[in-house]
Amino acid sequence: MKKLLITGILLAGTASAFALPAHTSALDVSWSSKCSSYGELKVGVNPSRQHVNCLLTAAALANSIPPEVLKSVAVQENENWVQYNSDGSPFVSTDNGIGLMQLTNQPQFETSKLENDLTYNIQAGAEHLNSMYHERTDLPKTTIADQKFVIENWYFPIMAYNGIKPVNSPIVKSPNSPDYGKINRKAYQEEVSLKIVKNEYMESISLAQYPFTLSDFEYDPNSERNIQFTKKLYVLSGELHESNYTFSAGSRVKVTDNVNVRQKPDTQSTLIKTLTTGTELVVTGPFAFTEKMSNKNQFVWYPVKTTDNKISGYVSSAYLKKMLIRPVIHDVDDNDTSISGSTLPNSEVTIQFGASKKVIYTDSKGIFKTTVQPLRADTIITAFYKDSLNRLSPLAETRVFDKTPPSKPIVNPISSISVKVTGKAEAYSTIEIKSGKTTIGKAKTDASGKFSASIKNQAAGLTLRVFAADASGNISEKTEKVIADKTPPVRPVISTTITTKTTTVSGTAEKNSIVTLKAGKHVIGTKKADAYGKFKIIIKPQKSRTVIFGTAKDAAGNVSSPYKVTVK
Repeated sequence: MKKLLITGILLAGTASAFALPAHTSALDVSWSSKCSSYGELKVGVNPSRQHVNCLLTAAALANSIPPEVLKSVAVQENENWVQYNSDGSPFVSTDNGIGLMQLTNQPQFETSKLENDLTYNIQAGAEHLNSMYHERTDLPKTTIADQKFVIENWYFPIMAYNGIKPVNSPIVKSPNSPDYGKINRKAYQEEVSLKIVKNEYMESISLAQYPFTLSDFEYDPNSERNIQFTKKLYVLSGELHESNYTFSAGSRVKVTDNVNVRQKPDTQSTLIKTLTTGTELVVTGPFAFTEKMSNKNQFVWYPVKTTDNKISGYVSSAYLKKMLIRPVIHDVDDNDTSISGSTLPNSEVTIQFGASKKVIYTDSKGIFKTTVQPLRADTIITAFYKDSLNRLSPLAETRVFDKTPPSKPIVNPISSISVKVTGKAEAYSTIEIKSGKTTIGKAKTDASGKFSASIKNQAAGLTLRVFAADASGNISEKTEKVIADKTPPVRPVISTTITTKTTTVSGTAEKNSIVTLKAGKHVIGTKKADAYGKFKIIIKPQKSRTVIFGTAKDAAGNVSSPYKVTVK
């Protein structure tokens, strides 16, 4: 593509226009040793496509440039990635761009070296692109420009590599153009961006867009004068993309699209498994280049394994994305008045609990905390964060623990003849009935809280304690119930032979019970048995054949069955 840079810089009149010092042939190209396995570079001979891929990648990383950027600039400048013509002479374009990186009229670099030394040419292109990033004070930046491996940060340096002329305006400002006010898709940096997405990500992503407006740029569409940037700082709201060449052994990544796991780093290699979008992987080593030397793929391959260690092999870097760590939510119970946790420092955390949501920020140590009203037990709390690149983390989830004990049970009266204990407590709680330290009965409450527990008869006057325990193990206060005496005394025994002349009736009954004698419906005598259970009752003589009934009543009012005797 025709270069616009030199004229543009001269017209801009910026002090940094020629800030780079003059170089000799001693440019640092030590990074080229990383590609020595491809063989020796020869003057006049174009190396294989994958050899050039390796050289561009190594140069980019050595100069802290995303390889996706440097390689896509190289494609834009020199689609076939050639340094020499077929006759071995240096490749020079019609506008005097030299070699692979097509630098034009760059006095800080040696022309002969640019023509005949491929590594020098690549390093010169990398340094020149870097100077657009660091030294051009007239170019806008993003709020995270300190993160050089974020691809979106290179939008304006890429533009400046070609020239900041109206033809490269981010927005079309020609009033007569049907695209007036729209993104200028023909701009150099836009075309490079498309190549990044196509060649490095196989169109599996979209780069974040700048929020451009017409007022951000001042220039005459009909002039060759440089664009003046009125807005110097941009906040990008879309998800940003860190270079996929920064992964190392142990890096956790996930798949951005369905991707094939291959036995070797080559699309023709044996297919091991096709992974679905979102599959989590662990990188097990450094990236590798496609084995077929003439292959035009620009991406690299990473050796990976699944988190369960069941699948391992190579996957294309085009379909990988850094896996963010999941936030940690500290335990929350239904008495707590705050939700806290930890994740990346200085990140935006979104917390959802029930129908409510809060957005807060972690501190410099990654801690977050927000106040809430106590939440109901089993309320689901979720949290995720957005990092500085607007990437969303996996979702963390927890439930509010139940730490509130149930209310103490309501227990119906229990008597000495009861074989069940009934009542009401918290729904689905466990009822336990204790006599002293011994559990004598258990039951579960139903949906309405009712319960019925079987027990053996208990002695009157004994105190039982009843508890309710919920599903979380919280135990209520005790409900105490004294066993009511509902057991009638044994029937009294009349030892006296009663005749028509008898006036004293003796016998035995429950001690201290009240013994009553009746003739038909009429009481003929009553007496309290003594401490030994003996009684003696004075009666009037009764007629022959009169039936006399004797009963005993204890202190609780329980009446025994009658003892029957007939007057002789």
